[in-house]
Amino acid sequence: MPKITKRLIDATEATGKDTFLWDEELAGYGLKITPAGRKVFVLQYRIGRRSRRMTLGTYGALTANQARSHARTVSITC
Repeated sequence: MPKITKRLIDATEATGKDTFLWDEELAGYGLKITPAGRKVFVLQYRIGRRSRRMTLGTYGALTANQARSHARTVSITC
């Protein structure tokens, strides 16, 4: 997948189900687009065998770069 940028986020439309865009630069960092069109930055990580997904914030409240920076600091502690 490509790097998550403002241009990519704005160009992506909502579909009938949750859609995920994953960043090529930072593992686990992505964007979730709900059927209603809400865009939320997420971080997916593993603890043992279990996969977890953490919400970082919504698009608009955070920029793609702010969310990526936040994901980096959180992923270091996980």
